Amino acid sequence: MIPRSHEAQQRMAAGISVAAVAVAALATYGLQAPTLARFAGWTVGVSAGAAWLAWWKARRPDRPTTATMPALQLVVVAGLLAHAASTDAGLDLLGVAPGHWLDRTLGFVAAAVLVVGSLGLVAAARAWYSIAHSPEAPLERVRYAGLRGGAAGLNLVAACALVAAAGLRDVKIDVSLLKVTEPSETTARLVADLPDDLDIRLFYPSRQDVYERVRPYFDRLADLNPRVHVERLEHALSPELTRQHRVPSDGYVLLSLDEDRAEQVEVGLDLAIARSRLRTLDGRVLEALSRLTQRTREVHLTTGHGERGQGGAEAASEERIDTFVRTLRRSHVAVRSLGLGRGLGSEIAPAVPLVVILGPRHAFSEEECSAVERYVASGGRVFAAFDEEMSPVGCLPAALGVGLVPGVLASERNHVSRSHDAADRVRILAKAASDHPVVAPLRRQRSAVLFDRANELRPLEAAVGATRRLVFPLRTEADTWHDLNGDLERGPDEAAAAATVLAVGTERTSGRRDGRIVVVGDGSIASDGSLTTRANFELVGASLQWLLEGHGNDRVIVGVTTSEEDRPVEHSPEGERLFFWATSFGGPLPLLLIGLWRSRRRRRARTLRKAGRSDTAAETAAETAAETAAETAAETAAETAAETAAETAAETAAVSGDVVSDSREEE
Repeated sequence: MIPRSHEAQQRMAAGISVAAVAVAALATYGLQAPTLARFAGWTVGVSAGAAWLAWWKARRPDRPTTATMPALQLVVVAGLLAHAASTDAGLDLLGVAPGHWLDRTLGFVAAAVLVVGSLGLVAAARAWYSIAHSPEAPLERVRYAGLRGGAAGLNLVAACALVAAAGLRDVKIDVSLLKVTEPSETTARLVADLPDDLDIRLFYPSRQDVYERVRPYFDRLADLNPRVHVERLEHALSPELTRQHRVPSDGYVLLSLDEDRAEQVEVGLDLAIARSRLRTLDGRVLEALSRLTQRTREVHLTTGHGERGQGGAEAASEERIDTFVRTLRRSHVAVRSLGLGRGLGSEIAPAVPLVVILGPRHAFSEEECSAVERYVASGGRVFAAFDEEMSPVGCLPAALGVGLVPGVLASERNHVSRSHDAADRVRILAKAASDHPVVAPLRRQRSAVLFDRANELRPLEAAVGATRRLVFPLRTEADTWHDLNGDLERGPDEAAAAATVLAVGTERTSGRRDGRIVVVGDGSIASDGSLTTRANFELVGASLQWLLEGHGNDRVIVGVTTSEEDRPVEHSPEGERLFFWATSFGGPLPLLLIGLWRSRRRRRARTLRKAGRSDTAAETAAETAAETAAETAAETAAETAAETAAETAAETAAVSGDVVSDSREEE
């Protein structure tokens, strides 16, 4: 308990001052703690000065005094003791080993208590000094000042602790590039299957911004395979290596399997320039690794039937296959054309690894269908995507062993909205997948593939025999129907049932490998607009990988890469019209409504204030009138009473004079 008498507080303040000086001297010289000497010098001085001020204030009984100052001095002394206990000698006395949790706790507590107590003591002493010459000064000011100083000390301790924790946990989060420096599943799968050692050399100076962003990506690749080694080199300090592999300068990444096989990936040194390259880092690394680890494959795209192709930005995204071609090239797969002049009309070479047919709008001839059928029977691989847009359908589906069911598939519930009308019903979802390798990624991730104006596929009994096996591993939901009349409304003759939109087949051959086919009932499944959906990309990538397996001794890996490439903005008349109305009314209208609401609110407040002032004026007038009336009544009563008293006194005096006169006459 803090004593309340002046003499007791005087003795206590002097004792605390002496104790603070003694503890500081003991900790500085006896325990050999130079850190404490530097830190505690000003705290001890403040404590001693405050103690002297307390003694000076307490020696005059007519001066104000309070218990706040001795309490804060005790806090400072407690901090000094805790800091002395956290030194090596103090830990030896306590029997605590260095590095123990108590060691760290004592150091933090000591610093925190010293800061809080010292700032509180300074604030309280300043407030006390300001009221020293006021006998009736409010002593609560001293206590409040001490509390405010202690609160400031706590804030300072919290800020310092946060900075120290941030320094210990040196973690950087790149929110501008999101996760583009994360290896994709495709790249991770390729690196994990590497049979040889891979050396990754980053040519960057130390403590460089771009290097700090690139290094975590390659460190994660090294964690996937112990054969991957990552190191940082400087171009000027590695002349032989840079000359051998022709590395022009810093800012490059060198991937090498041996002295003869190496690939470079340029990133750059300037962050402003390298930012766009970082967005496609994973794709370019995958391309370099594919060139190092896999031999060149070829994919032949059929032409001459209105297929989807590579086009400029003026073509719609559903017509372009630029993303598809770019993905193949990143996997070290070359893209070739296959038309009538290159064997499609006569005989497709068995050495062709894969034939791809993407959304033809014109039917194949009988000779072309026969060439495709013989190619599959000889061990060829075909990826075909077509629907009712191929008019007439012709013989191609039958050559692959499937048939197209008439009517575009539609669904009222399981679809993806784009125009928010009935046209969205043909953008259906299919997520019922089996365990076939083509749809295994979808089943594992529980993803749904988006089909646009797709047709159901059915097996042809004449095409399925002892050598050909056909499965349908992907189906839509049970509420899907075939829109036969094109009104996008389900009619009485349009039954709803789950529809198969993907066919996968194998053809047994007498050669080294079997023929394989993948047929999709959507001609735009590999277009740029479709591949923006990750599940669609997974389906196409898994299909190509399954089709290319077995062609040679190595394995082709095709899939999604991590990328944030800038895509051109595509405008449509509907979109431009929506943008016009949104900018013309969508932006100003909310501001106008807010302005009207605030104006009405201000008008109402102004009316209430006027009414309040009127009421106040009336009340003031009433009070003034009442006071005036009361004063007038009081004055009138006082005057009346005075006059009455004077008259009474005069009459009494007159009567008394008459009585005295009568008494004298009788005598």
